[in-house]
Amino acid sequence: MSDKDTMEFYSNYRPALEAGNYEISVEHELDIPESEQSPDRKSRQFSQTQKFIVQGPQFALDQNDIHAVYPPANSQGRFAECLPHIVMNKRVLPWERELPGQDKEKTPWMALLLFDADELHEGDENSDTKTITSTVEDMLQEDAQVFTPRLKKENLSVSDREMKCKSIKIKTTIFQSIVPNLEELKYLAHCRKVHTVHTATSGMKDDGWFSVVIANRFPNPKSAGKDEGRKNIVHLVSLEGFQDHLTNDNCTKEYIRLVSLASWSFVCLPEKGETFKDLTENLVQQAKSNPDNFMLRLQNQFESNKFINQKLKEGYVPLSYHTQTGEDTFAWYRGPFTPIPTAHQSRTEPLHHASAAMIFDAKNGLFDHSLAAAWQIGRSIALADRTFSVALLKMRRESHRQVDMMLERSQSIHHDSSAELKTCLSSNHIKEKFCQLLKSGITQTIGNIPTKEVPDSAEVATPAQIKPTTRIAALQSFHARDDIHNLVKSELEKNHKPVSEWLAHLRLLYNVPFNHLVPDECMLPMESIRFFYIDQNWLDALLDGALSIGIHCSKDAQFHASMNGVIKESAGLNAQKLRCKLRGEPETSSDNDTEVMSGILIRSDLVYGWPGLVIQAFLGKDNLLKTLRMERLSPNVLLCIFQGIPDKLEIKEPPEAFYFGVDEKGKIALRELTKNVGKPIPDEHFKIYDPNNKFSNYLRKGVERVLNIKPESQESGNGLISELEKKLKLKEGLNSADFAIQMVRTPELLRFK
Repeated sequence: MSDKDTMEFYSNYRPALEAGNYEISVEHELDIPESEQSPDRKSRQFSQTQKFIVQGPQFALDQNDIHAVYPPANSQGRFAECLPHIVMNKRVLPWERELPGQDKEKTPWMALLLFDADELHEGDENSDTKTITSTVEDMLQEDAQVFTPRLKKENLSVSDREMKCKSIKIKTTIFQSIVPNLEELKYLAHCRKVHTVHTATSGMKDDGWFSVVIANRFPNPKSAGKDEGRKNIVHLVSLEGFQDHLTNDNCTKEYIRLVSLASWSFVCLPEKGETFKDLTENLVQQAKSNPDNFMLRLQNQFESNKFINQKLKEGYVPLSYHTQTGEDTFAWYRGPFTPIPTAHQSRTEPLHHASAAMIFDAKNGLFDHSLAAAWQIGRSIALADRTFSVALLKMRRESHRQVDMMLERSQSIHHDSSAELKTCLSSNHIKEKFCQLLKSGITQTIGNIPTKEVPDSAEVATPAQIKPTTRIAALQSFHARDDIHNLVKSELEKNHKPVSEWLAHLRLLYNVPFNHLVPDECMLPMESIRFFYIDQNWLDALLDGALSIGIHCSKDAQFHASMNGVIKESAGLNAQKLRCKLRGEPETSSDNDTEVMSGILIRSDLVYGWPGLVIQAFLGKDNLLKTLRMERLSPNVLLCIFQGIPDKLEIKEPPEAFYFGVDEKGKIALRELTKNVGKPIPDEHFKIYDPNNKFSNYLRKGVERVLNIKPESQESGNGLISELEKKLKLKEGLNSADFAIQMVRTPELLRFK
């Protein structure tokens, strides 16, 4: 197992300063010279105080800070054996604030609470999770029946009080029966570091670092009906102001109001539902035992017509076409994703307009507009990007300047070779030439009087004459020289980086509209996975269209024709490095230097529920193919592009979203915590509860499905933590990372060959 396949657990991650109000006081004592001292004044003292605020979330959480939740929001599945959890992109978030009087190194200020739908008081009219929207000031108002957070209002600014927040209202008895006590809170939050090289690009600042908060209650699958399941609601709540009520039940009011930082709901089914395993198995079943059904194409609907049937099999779709002569017909179109390999047709010259890319089938009287559309798409995207247009124009101007300079100086008797022409591109060329003359001893002979006269009839050296009579012909002839072409090419490589990098994005189909990638929705139905090859001819036409903008004269056209291949070759090399650059990682080389690309599209709740899905493609048994692009195009559509054609593909649960819980028998597999951390101990299992009656010493008495993690008194049993410590024979106690390692479920994996 490589380092990139591992995951590191940490019990907490403390900020340098918790959120709150602070002040810095500085004092300085300055000695007074003896001549100026007095008996009561021998020094002067200076002091300065600066107040500042460390801000952090308190009443609301930025939705961008939430990476994933489990069970997925609005999902239906067999979740009765899992503990819900939330994964956040900020590793410091659960410890960013302090519960007064508690161990700030371990105790989080938030908790994840799971409710049956009928345990929550009614909220806003359109709230699926029964939240109440109000200002912070209104939420903090107490009455005779509702206990609200005990916060120091003097520490809240005016903007804090006027801020909108969400809260929930529950009965005090329910709160006391399910909320973790102060000792248990420490075990229900941890952070982890995972390697995200094989996941979709997220753009997070701390890519690979996550914080996780786990609920202490199992979902309820029981419902009035037999099969519809039961709605469960999860709330991430703030416990600020409630620390005195987490260790005793001295609250006498009927209701408690909690700040809800995040919430979601799901339906827990008593039978099989939308788990990771269920969703992946459904993807496989769609193929109906025919691997060809996994390819990105329309299903053959005209089997009696061999021509149409063949076109559909090749990935084409018929689209309406209004001709320039006013006729309405249809033409064939295929995007860059094809179900069959295509031969790359290298061209000596680029496509100069869309019409040049139209293919006419004379036998059937139909056009193929695939490459023409690609050319037009590339041109439209380029025209819409001012930065690229300016960079392309600047590159052309610089190249024209260099060619003009070399053409002008090629007429000089001092520059009669390409090596000498290259020197004239230097900005200090004239200065360097003059210095060479001075060093050659010209200063000693320049003042000498000639010893003999030069006859009038003597030949005078003249510059080499350009044979063509026009400037255009001269440029064309000059460009045709191999040495000049190579010289322009080498100089171009120094100036075309912005253009090449932009084209690298385009080559990987960034900004290309999805309906041009998949022209018919039936090619990618719901809950499906489709494999494809990438048509290099389509990509060439796409880049030709982008490079066609801003051609105003024959000189631009000449440059476009001669340097097009150089620019596209560089764009291809940059495309291989693009993903590393976007992720801020060192550029990695690939043993597979082929330009052939392939990929997959997934349209499934799998993408929505598991945003950090791990996908790896292999050539042969263990040769990992380079992932060029992996991105969610929509909440439930994922695109992956690989360099090469894989023999094997693996889809894994994301490591940051592994869920916690027990197996169908109510057991967990114990794991090593010293050597080979995380490795299951052979034949060592620990039973949390009996699935038949859900009763156990490790569940709280008097309330269903709530873990008895670390009770406050012996009357409530020894608790799960103390028994795990005994079972594992630990010299030191468990921390939250150790507890998470014991409770995590083995990830699922789907493999295609």
